[in-house]
Amino acid sequence: MFSRTVKMAAGLRALALALALLTPLAACEVKVAGDSHPPILFTDNAPMALDVARIEVVEQFKPPLTPPHIEHLAPVPPAHALRNWARDRLLAQGTGGVARFTIVDGSVTRQNLEKKTGLSGLVTTDQSLRYTVMMKVRVDVDAAAGQGFAEAMASRSQTVPENLSIAERDDILHALIAATAKSLDKELEREIRAHLGPFLR
Repeated sequence: MFSRTVKMAAGLRALALALALLTPLAACEVKVAGDSHPPILFTDNAPMALDVARIEVVEQFKPPLTPPHIEHLAPVPPAHALRNWARDRLLAQGTGGVARFTIVDGSVTRQNLEKKTGLSGLVTTDQSLRYTVMMKVRVDVDAAAGQGFAEAMASRSQTVPENLSIAERDDILHALIAATAKSLDKELEREIRAHLGPFLR
């Protein structure tokens, strides 16, 4: 009886130790990279109504998943922001026809920059890398009234100092992607109104 009690106590201690070791791991697994960054939305402006029955989103751009491309590691990848644009800014208000929103480019690249060497390198904070965001989209309309298209592109770059944490770099990258998306928003609306006017309602 005593032996069985000792074995049970030892088993309970082992279980408690295992749970204690697994708890930090579970906490790490639950946290998703970029989950603290808000989605990039375009709800500040009214949607543009098109005389079509539906709107399709086509993702022509495929992330290479190899350096220097890092869009798949971004807090909010450009493709996510562009899909939100199609949802927030385009509205199907017709009985026939289709508008295709094609993501031609939604890339983010990272370039390592050369650092100063010698004494000057010890006393200065270098810019260690450069982020470049590229977005390009096209809207094609095929409706009873005819066909037409509009396209727009936006690109921005920013360097990052070497003394920032990973979280701070993510904040900068998120802001850069959002700024690029807002630039594209203005340019694409201008192009749609200029080239797809007959299809606007």
